Amino acid sequence: IPVSWLSGGMIAVGAAALLGAPVTVPVGLRDVVYFIVGLSLGSAVTPESLHSVARWPLSVFGMAITVILITFVSYTILRRRGGWDWQDAFLASAPGALSLIVSLSESCKADSPRIVLVQSLRVALLILLLPPLLGVFGHQTVAIDLSARAGVFDLVQTLLLVLAGLLGLGACMLIRVPSASLLGALLGSALMHATGQSDVTMPGWLVIPSLVVMGAIVGSRFRGIEPSTLRRSFVDGLLTFAATFAVALGAAFIAA
Repeated sequence: IPVSWLSGGMIAVGAAALLGAPVTVPVGLRDVVYFIVGLSLGSAVTPESLHSVARWPLSVFGMAITVILITFVSYTILRRRGGWDWQDAFLASAPGALSLIVSLSESCKADSPRIVLVQSLRVALLILLLPPLLGVFGHQTVAIDLSARAGVFDLVQTLLLVLAGLLGLGACMLIRVPSASLLGALLGSALMHATGQSDVTMPGWLVIPSLVVMGAIVGSRFRGIEPSTLRRSFVDGLLTFAATFAVALGAAFIAA
């Protein structure tokens, strides 16, 4: 299952919520979790990743256009066929880290369960279909690695990373950015890593529990949801996956 720690927390707590258990996550814990996940996401922006933009400018440009098209196609399907609210449709359509989408949907008071269901289904289907599909085109061994980039724990560097995240948090709060705890931490961490000031990642003993709690946050929102709503969201997820996968496949052939 993709993003297993987050998905596991969501499935377990979501099942409890559907059975009527009084599940909830304290607001203070949510902010701490979002901050830790933001620091972790920001570590993906490295000098090497920025150099790749200069190395493959046409491919990166094509990928950016494809992301816009994928978002637009999915958004249109959810709005016209599914009757979704524009904000929910956009968050469910935007490709990206599931933890980021969860945080934004919570801060915007969006319909998190439906959004996460569509996003998770898309990732799960992609992981199931992509390896055999690539095998058809001559790639004999294809593996998809969703694990976090490993790094050596350094207390001083980690504290500096936390400080950068706190500064980013303060900046986002000043301009009233939604989900400031996650986006501020992400911004501070990304700047530190992109400029080569830091090469550490958040330790797994912090990130893994944070992802579990983040899943629990979404799962707690399933309380009171009708089964018919879940079924419709599942169908919407299948339709948007089929359409956006076709767009991505076509764009990949053009780029190749």
